[in-house]
Amino acid sequence: MALFGLALAAPTAVALPPRYTLQQVQNGLALPTTIRFAPDGRLFYTELQTGRIMVFAQPTDPAPSVWATVPVAGAGEHGVLGMTFHPDFPDSPFVYVFHTGPTGIHNRLVRLREQNGVGVGYTILIDSLYANSIGRFGGRLAFGPDRQLYVTIGDCGFNGAPQDTSNTIGKILRVGFTGKASPGNPYGPNNRVCALGVRNPYGLCFDAVTGYGYFTDNGPLCDDEVNRFIVGVNYGWGPNDFCGGQPPGAYPAMTTITPTLGLTGCTVYRNGPYASFYNGNMFFGSCNDGAVRRMVYHATSPTTSVADSVEVWLTVPYAETQVLDVVTGPDGRIWFSTFDQLWRVMEPPTGPVAVEDLPERESMTVIPNPSTGEVRFALAGDGAFDGLELVDLAGRDVRRWRGPVSGTVVWDGRDQDGRTLGAGVYWLRAEHEGRTLSRCVVRIAR
Repeated sequence: MALFGLALAAPTAVALPPRYTLQQVQNGLALPTTIRFAPDGRLFYTELQTGRIMVFAQPTDPAPSVWATVPVAGAGEHGVLGMTFHPDFPDSPFVYVFHTGPTGIHNRLVRLREQNGVGVGYTILIDSLYANSIGRFGGRLAFGPDRQLYVTIGDCGFNGAPQDTSNTIGKILRVGFTGKASPGNPYGPNNRVCALGVRNPYGLCFDAVTGYGYFTDNGPLCDDEVNRFIVGVNYGWGPNDFCGGQPPGAYPAMTTITPTLGLTGCTVYRNGPYASFYNGNMFFGSCNDGAVRRMVYHATSPTTSVADSVEVWLTVPYAETQVLDVVTGPDGRIWFSTFDQLWRVMEPPTGPVAVEDLPERESMTVIPNPSTGEVRFALAGDGAFDGLELVDLAGRDVRRWRGPVSGTVVWDGRDQDGRTLGAGVYWLRAEHEGRTLSRCVVRIAR
């Protein structure tokens, strides 16, 4: 699987610098693939399979509201994959969204307009981006310092297409506010393609100080990459790519990682409340080990950067958690999303400022998650479940276990009538010692 089907490696502990802490800001979210802060401080996020774009008026508010719902075919990796704001938002009140259309055959780049606090005026800008495959769609959006919109497109399972500039598969696109090809694109005046040879780019970010762009790209069984983004270059992915190197003429990666981690969102930290030596470092997420990594790097020329070091900066304290997106918040701190949670990293306290402690570890695990077969629901320590139920996103019961039952339940992936459940997102609700525990459970196709 391109992203959500990656095998999981359990993180051992929270790996944070001394006296830095993790703060769980929100829980119970539904696959927040993208998190973005509006200039006024509101927190927006996209739900992969529901088609909803949600907003918190304040990031710590108890509940979000629905900003808009786009028509999606939500299964596996199909759904809402990216969003970004017009560079003059809210004066130009447009929000751009990348999602799978309702037939599941094509992905779309669309634009909505904010009116009275909600998204209206759904407008399709590009409706022909291939999606009739299991995944590897990319779908990240970001405006560059040139005020053009950049769109990452994965290879969709076709490793020959990324070297063909006549299609959009395995490319990064550069378009204007209406989705048309930007002036100066390297492969023709009407060609949206501005870079080629990428496989599954699921992170895209620009440095607010230098304007330089970067993206993460996922390899097959080797060579996940962090790349400097340059218009007009070939990053090498295609039938001639190989492990441990790149084809002749390919633009060199800043760093490669083997075995693969499933790299996700990225951000360049600038002048926030953390220690000064973090300034200008890149932070990016990964699925396989539920981690956020820190990369120290430097530019060797106006068009080339190389990594000096890459380290695990933190791991989320749940073994089956995957990091989906990483951003810098308006408070200058690093924020990131997982399958059902939103976190931020708090710096050491100074003077009388109180910093919230690391939230208590949940007492229920779901392993593996995502899954294709059996799943193990387990309580930490002794005790039994008073009852469990699995529901779909519409709130319908899928499977129920009446308690008390063992503190470890092995689910065979079937519903109450013995039918194998298809790919999708479900919620597990468990009762234990008077508490209700909830976890997101993701099923993927084999």
